[in-house]
Amino acid sequence: MTADDRAASPDRARRAEAAIRKVLLAEWAPGGVKEIPEAQDESDGYVGRLAALLLRRAPYLDVFNCLWRVETVEMGFPMNRERTEGVARKLVALSEELGRPSRPGTTSQLQTARLLLRAPVAADLESLSRLLTEPEVAARWPDYDRERVRTELVEADPDEVTVLVIESGGTVIGAIQYGEETDPQYRHASIDIVLGRQSWGQGFGPEAIRAVASHLFEQRGHHRLTTDPAEDNVRAVRAYEKVGFRRVGLLRDYERGPDRRWHDGVLMELLPRDLR
Repeated sequence: MTADDRAASPDRARRAEAAIRKVLLAEWAPGGVKEIPEAQDESDGYVGRLAALLLRRAPYLDVFNCLWRVETVEMGFPMNRERTEGVARKLVALSEELGRPSRPGTTSQLQTARLLLRAPVAADLESLSRLLTEPEVAARWPDYDRERVRTELVEADPDEVTVLVIESGGTVIGAIQYGEETDPQYRHASIDIVLGRQSWGQGFGPEAIRAVASHLFEQRGHHRLTTDPAEDNVRAVRAYEKVGFRRVGLLRDYERGPDRRWHDGVLMELLPRDLR
């Protein structure tokens, strides 16, 4: 271990403990007393144990067992298995985020009123693969077998694209990604989103797009965002328009569809003053 590694370790542990504490107080709090200061103090006793597990990338079962012991043995509460399983999964996902290198200023998590946008983890491969084989989804995102899902979404190169899995109520319903042009003369970012068929028509698309657009404007310092849905993908075009994107051009014979024919696309862009 280098001197830099040793210096970074305490900071990494503090970040882990802060992130764990936030998850536990917001979603676990087995006694239902998360608003009581004494309960927050008590949580410090087991946050350190959980941080140690996450920093060494402990498997799901170890994290679940730790939560189970705290809840039932140490606190004496009956276990809410569904809640505890969900929190254990979130903590395991958090452990992968803590160990993943990222570009300065990028994010591993965004929260909206109904959605959690987070960095993908290995366990998302099954959900995303299943989602991308739905006929209505595959018509827009063709040829995504498990290996392509793994390399382009779950384990995407962070220097090329930032991928965020979209969760609603603990269920993976899609993914959203953005790429960044770093040339100062042409600096901008592009966005793309995919949602499972069961999540259509509920406003989840605009909600996720708005969160990522706000992040790119406010945290990444972009002044212009673009996207390029198929011209006949009316649902996608409307989702972007609801956030403020405007159509600025027709991209003729832009992309090859599952029918192996070339189809037109729509160039759309968003400036900060148009975001809504």
